[in-house]
Amino acid sequence: MKKENINDFRSEIFKLCNEIKKNDSLHIIQETLEKLFMCENIEEKIPSNIFFHQIAKHGNNQFYGYLFANENFDMYKDIFPMAKSPIKEDIKVFEKAHATIYTLIKLCTEDMRNNYPKIAKVLDPYSKYKQISQSKKMDI
Repeated sequence: MKKENINDFRSEIFKLCNEIKKNDSLHIIQETLEKLFMCENIEEKIPSNIFFHQIAKHGNNQFYGYLFANENFDMYKDIFPMAKSPIKEDIKVFEKAHATIYTLIKLCTEDMRNNYPKIAKVLDPYSKYKQISQSKKMDI
């Protein structure tokens, strides 16, 4: 790739990031994540959702971990008996965030998928992950 093409690409990525920062959804996502670390009442010593967060954080996988942990919550009950499943509204926020990130990935690799499908698959950070179900087509 030529240097001017790299600079154009970087410039477009920075423009995209700046537009994303302006979106109200970013604040909703941030508030939803912060709830995982907050106590619901004064008597609590440990936030009740902190255990779900521990289950969900599988490295650097953005929101996939939260969706996978929610979908497979029964599998974790013995290991984290104090964990509780998040409310459906929170999961919907995570689904929308994941769908947005995944759509960006797909759009960025769209040109490669036809001519270089193996490269496009390698560039997909979720290609080696187990599939998770999306509740329905998200309006992103």
